[in-house]
Amino acid sequence: MSLFASLALAPALVLLQDPAAAPVAAPPTAAPQPLFSMWIDDMPGLMPSPKDAGLVAALAMMDGRLLDLMSELEDQMPPLPPQAIGVATKLMMGRKSLRVYPATDPNSPLPVFVQLELQQDSPQLAQQLAGSVMNLLTDMGMPLGDPRADGSRLVEMPDMPPIALQVSGPNFVVSLGGSTTAPGRPTLGALPSGVRPTMSMRLDIGEISEMFLGFMESQASTEEAEQMAMMFDAYGLQNLVMQIDSGADAERSYSVMSMPGYGATMRSMGMLAERGLTEADYAMVPTDAEWAQLSTINASGMLDYMLEMVAPMLEAEGIEDPLAILREETGFDLRTDIVDNLGSVMAMYTSRTTGGGGMLSTVATMELSNSQGMLATLNRLRGMIDQMAADEADGYVRVRGWEHDGTPLMTLTFPGLPIPLEATIAVTGTHLVAGMTPQATLGALAHMKSGGAGLLANAGFRSQLPGDPIGAMGAQFIDIPQLAGDSYGLASLVCSAIGNAMRSPSSTREPGLIMPSYTELMHGAKPMVMLARVVGDDLIEEGRADNSMLVNMAGLVGMVASSPIGLLVGAGMVGGVLGEARSSASSPYADWDTTEYDFEEWEESEWDEEEWEEADSLEDVVEEEPEPAEQPTGGGH
Repeated sequence: MSLFASLALAPALVLLQDPAAAPVAAPPTAAPQPLFSMWIDDMPGLMPSPKDAGLVAALAMMDGRLLDLMSELEDQMPPLPPQAIGVATKLMMGRKSLRVYPATDPNSPLPVFVQLELQQDSPQLAQQLAGSVMNLLTDMGMPLGDPRADGSRLVEMPDMPPIALQVSGPNFVVSLGGSTTAPGRPTLGALPSGVRPTMSMRLDIGEISEMFLGFMESQASTEEAEQMAMMFDAYGLQNLVMQIDSGADAERSYSVMSMPGYGATMRSMGMLAERGLTEADYAMVPTDAEWAQLSTINASGMLDYMLEMVAPMLEAEGIEDPLAILREETGFDLRTDIVDNLGSVMAMYTSRTTGGGGMLSTVATMELSNSQGMLATLNRLRGMIDQMAADEADGYVRVRGWEHDGTPLMTLTFPGLPIPLEATIAVTGTHLVAGMTPQATLGALAHMKSGGAGLLANAGFRSQLPGDPIGAMGAQFIDIPQLAGDSYGLASLVCSAIGNAMRSPSSTREPGLIMPSYTELMHGAKPMVMLARVVGDDLIEEGRADNSMLVNMAGLVGMVASSPIGLLVGAGMVGGVLGEARSSASSPYADWDTTEYDFEEWEESEWDEEEWEEADSLEDVVEEEPEPAEQPTGGGH
């Protein structure tokens, strides 16, 4: 049985125990540092807003609905003890902690041991849960051992470490391959005072990387193991630890992500810009932005870093200088023609100013250190694209060069074809500006030239700032109240689906109204803001958002729908549907077996249409097999 299968089984094992034989609390032992740990509050704690009360109540009905479903689908579902449903819903709805540690037993068949804690409100409730689990195990015929000296009981399975079950204070603990007593909630202690924690996570990527490299050394060739080690070192993974805390108060939700030492790693890799975000950078984004992402980069350092990363693979193919090959093939030098012309700050946003909001108002800007150099590069690229289009597309693709108020622009056009796309780039004295439409680009240019207020003048952005935005290496703003207006209907349909799923034709269970009215949901709703910065040697990102999950869900759905992400997702879905339709509808006889027959002979047969429609295969419409020389070799249509 795999580790993942064991983890999937562990919750079910938590459901069984004879109450009279419930294990007693084990004495505390020292806890090693886990490779991974996560603590999650119960469902009411994760959704403390009164706006989410209907959703919490509906989800609490899941055990009843599952029991009804077992009765409704009695002949179609495998038999499952009813008490398993209650335990499963307690696992989903309740407070819990999961930890993965390095194996302490060198003879263990697994390199790790896993510990799951279901945290109850009292030792008595933990004992009741343990009793339910033990009873369930017994009913399922699982080999449950007698209580041991530490109060635990073992479930023995072939070719697997034993699974230990025990009660420790208010916690019911399931351990695979080992056990330890650890704090109930791992935390950074980084949340503001008065904020109640809702989730904590710690991931030791460095230790996991070391374990993986050790496995590679034992299983792969020396060369492959060395290449993997070089890649991990290039990414700076050896000492990387990620820690996340989130919490909520009466108004907001809070998050803090920390990667100790990774700021120094980014600095040594040349990825950090020489400066942070300034007031002028925020001014490039209109005040009425629906969402915005600003970040600082060291373009030259990132290019060097990427070249260093791919160097071993390229050298294995005999490629020493990929930039030289690109220069010989295209005439462009990626470093001197593009990277050296870039500045330090890039941004992307949608706004009312640049097109009324939504996807087609999307604008991306990039600071330039040499605008004339970038303009010369773009003009050369324009000539190359036009030449390729003339040769390959018969002139149906063209880059139009034009000016507006002295600013040079270039627009991708499709002469003679009704294609609804005119992506446009402009070069100012300080920035490269790209829009989904010419109007979006012109709107961005007008805003930048006006000297008008930017994102810092947005009251929602300012109210949610977790710190000083000046000097940050990155900032993100999502106007949840604005975007939720465009997607409230879709979010309410999701809630209706949940409500109907909790109802049952065999009971009067009624979840009631899950989604509040639009006015109630949006009352006091807050935007989402995140700031990232390097503090000393650490990378830290802090965030603030509304404390209602329904508010944030509605806003984030609106953001995806109004961003290029939504366009890509939609294009992928449409492409998949069209591809399937094209495949299935390519012929009304697509399911016929044509392996042994010449397709041209089938097409030239003298059978009339009525006989074709009544035929089930080509055997009914072709009297004789074709000559061997003409017989097809494959089975395609």
